[in-house]
Amino acid sequence: MGLRENMWREMRRMSKKELLLNIIVLAFFLILCMGGGGAMGAVTADSFGDKSEWYRNITKPDWNPPSAVFGPVWSILYLLMAGAAFIVWRNTGFCEQPIPLTVFFIQLAFNFAWVLIFGVARSLLWVS
Repeated sequence: MGLRENMWREMRRMSKKELLLNIIVLAFFLILCMGGGGAMGAVTADSFGDKSEWYRNITKPDWNPPSAVFGPVWSILYLLMAGAAFIVWRNTGFCEQPIPLTVFFIQLAFNFAWVLIFGVARSLLWVS
């Protein structure tokens, strides 16, 4: 039996309260990751890509992707991070085993901080 069938079977077994809690937690992770990523993108919109003279002039490797790729790729990454966090929460909870999600929140904070340090402060020393 496939993953999708198992997921639907499990959802049918849940009480309405459990299902509502799952939806709320999934929405929380989606808003946190996608909203945070979107906010970082809005704050740094003029700091990256073709709009930024500073970014255009820094030395980048030959394999650096085009600027148009960053938005879609980061959106997919944030969506996957939210899904992964939700799966971790479903398997471990937060109160019983707080370490996995604590590590997730720490890495997410570092992820958002990196964007600000690199894009707004333009500090190559701190982000390397």
